[in-house]
Amino acid sequence: MKAKNGMSRKRCITRLESGFTLVEMLVVLTIMSIVLAIAAPSFKSFSEKRKLDSSGEAVRSLGLFARSAAIADKEPYMIVFDLTQHSFWLAKASALEYGDLSQTFDIGAYGPEAQEMQPEQLLAMRASGILGETKETEANVQISRVDVEREGAIVSGALDYEYVQFNADGTAEPASIYLTNSQNEAIVVDVWLRASRIDVRDLSESEAAEL
Repeated sequence: MKAKNGMSRKRCITRLESGFTLVEMLVVLTIMSIVLAIAAPSFKSFSEKRKLDSSGEAVRSLGLFARSAAIADKEPYMIVFDLTQHSFWLAKASALEYGDLSQTFDIGAYGPEAQEMQPEQLLAMRASGILGETKETEANVQISRVDVEREGAIVSGALDYEYVQFNADGTAEPASIYLTNSQNEAIVVDVWLRASRIDVRDLSESEAAEL
């Protein structure tokens, strides 16, 4: 009797140590595949929304920096938006003298007067090291439109380049920068005239459809 009980316990231990059977593994893998297939669209949607929000926050952060740099250096700065490459960068407002916004990145962001300035003078700028550095939106995120209130009218850039200026007195050109993603979701970065406010907010489906 003792031998029989001992053999029974041995068979039980052997089964436990042997792990899952092939059938059990196949069942687990099948269940996991079903769960992943159901959850995949949600994961993708979450990822795309995160990229959209991240791009909006990048625009907002550069705008806040542009405002503080303009106050510190006592001269206006601007953020230039390339709506074809979905990129943006910081430049001195004096770079508008080029008459071509596509020339305002890299060293062009320092403006025409930079050619006569010494390297130490350029380094002394609050925005040195950031001026002209092109930032791109996240993958599948587009800059759809930039609306700027300039000289009492709304200028809407949706094809090429547009800019938003930040002044030495802390004010800025009121503007709305619209970004969309591959899921037809949209957000807008609102630049306010005063109070150092730059907000990011989601758009409704109907508002996104109009972009």
